Amino acid sequence: MTAFLFLASMVISIILVVLAVLDRFGKVRLWPAVLLIACAPLEVYRAEVGFFNLSVFRMALLIAVAAFVWDVVRRPPRRLAIPAIVAMYAGLIVLQVLSIVAVTDARSLGTRFLLQYVGGIASALVVVRFVRRRDLPATAIAYVCAALLPALASVWRILAPGPAGGSRTLPGLDLLPVDPTIAAAREQGSFLLEGVQRMQGTYADPNHFAFFVATVLIVIAGLLVRQWHSGFGIADQRSKVLWLAGAVCAALLVGTYSRSAWLLATVGMLLAAALAGRTALRAFVTRRRLVVALVAAALCGLLAAPAVVSRLDPATSGSSRSTNEHLDTMRLAVELFAQRPVTGTGIGGYGRFADQPALLSSAHSTLLTTAAELGAPGALLLLSIFVGTAFWGRRTTASIAEPRSRAVPAALLGAWLAMAASNLLYEVWVDDFQWMLFALVLVGTRQPSLRLTPSRMSFGVRGRGDLRVGT
Repeated sequence: MTAFLFLASMVISIILVVLAVLDRFGKVRLWPAVLLIACAPLEVYRAEVGFFNLSVFRMALLIAVAAFVWDVVRRPPRRLAIPAIVAMYAGLIVLQVLSIVAVTDARSLGTRFLLQYVGGIASALVVVRFVRRRDLPATAIAYVCAALLPALASVWRILAPGPAGGSRTLPGLDLLPVDPTIAAAREQGSFLLEGVQRMQGTYADPNHFAFFVATVLIVIAGLLVRQWHSGFGIADQRSKVLWLAGAVCAALLVGTYSRSAWLLATVGMLLAAALAGRTALRAFVTRRRLVVALVAAALCGLLAAPAVVSRLDPATSGSSRSTNEHLDTMRLAVELFAQRPVTGTGIGGYGRFADQPALLSSAHSTLLTTAAELGAPGALLLLSIFVGTAFWGRRTTASIAEPRSRAVPAALLGAWLAMAASNLLYEVWVDDFQWMLFALVLVGTRQPSLRLTPSRMSFGVRGRGDLRVGT
C-alpha cells in the first residue's frame, strides 16, 4: 500500500504541474499526452504490488486511457481509421500471443513482454488522439522538458549527500520493492570496470537513459531551427534556453559512456538535417555559426576526450568485456534463428538459452532478439515497421514546403529512425519514451489506413472525420 500511495502521489503531482503549465499557454486539451510524455522517463519509479508491476508511467497510462475513452464517447467518430504502421504492430502483437499459446516455455516472461507492447501501442494511440499536427512543436517542447527530472537525478547521484565512497540512491526508491537484481542496479548506480560512475538519471540502465537523452538532443536541434525560421534570433531568450538544454543533454550523453547512444546522436543529427533539407538549414547554418559551433565542439571534445577515448578503445577492460558479451549474445541469437527460423524459441524464450536472469531475455539487438524468439515472421514484421515508418515519414516531411514547419517533424523522425538503427546494436525498444517518440512521429506522418464504418471497410488515406488514431 505504501508503494501504491507513493506512486499515486507522484502521478497526481505531475498532473497538477502539467495542467498548470498547459493552462498558462492555453493548451490544456493536450494534458493526457503531455502527462504520458512527462512520466515516460521516470523508469526506476516502479514497484511490485501484489501480482502487478506498477510504475508512474503505467498509472498515468490508466488515467490517460480513461480520458481517451471519455473523449471518444463525448465525440463519437464517424469512422475508425487504423494507420498502416499501427496495423503492423497489431500483427506483431497477434504473433506474440500465438507464440505464448503454442511455442514458448517462458509464458510468464512472454506475457510480460506482450503487455509492454500492448501498453506502448495504447499510450501511442492516446497521444495521437489528443495531439494534432499543429501541436507538434508544443509536444516536442514537452518531450524536451521531460528530461529535466532525469537530469536532476543524474546530478543527485553525483553531488547529493551520501556515504563516503558509497552510492546515492534517488529519493523514494526504498519505498518501492522490486526484484533484487533490478533494485541493486537502480539504487547503487552503474560503474565501469575502471570505477568511473556513469550518468543514468531515472533509469536502472545508463544505456537506456543515454538513448533517451540522445533523442532529446536531436529534438532540441529541430526546435532551434524552427525558432530561427520563426523570426527569433539566436540570442533570443527562448533560443538561449534551448541552447542551454542542448549543452546539458550533450554533457549527460557523454557521461553515460554509452557507445550505442553516441552513434544514435550522430546518425540522428545527420538524418534530421537531411530530412529538414537545405532550405531549412541554409539560413540557420551560416559560416560564422558553423565556426563557433566547431570551436565549441572542439573545446567540449577536449574536456570529454579522456572518457570518450577510453570507452571507444577496444583494448580497455570495460570496453572489451562489454563488446565480447554483446557479440556472444548476438551470435547465439543467429544460431537459434537458424535452428528455428519459423517459430523461434518463443517470446521471452531467448534468455533461457543464454542463461540470463529470470526477467531478462535480450540478445543486445532488438532485431536479433525478435528473430530468435519469433522467427522470420516476427523479424519481417519488425522490419516492416522500420521501413514503413521511414518511407511514409520521409514522404510526409518532403511534402511540407515551409522550412519552419518541417524542422520539428524532421527532427522527430530523424531521432526515431536513428534509435531504430541503434537498436540493431542494443535493445531499448519497449522503453516508455520510445513509444512517446513513435507517437509524435505518427502524429506528423500521413500514411494509408484501414477505415472502418458501420456499413463497410475500405483502405485509403485518413480523412478529417476519422477517429484520430493516426491523424
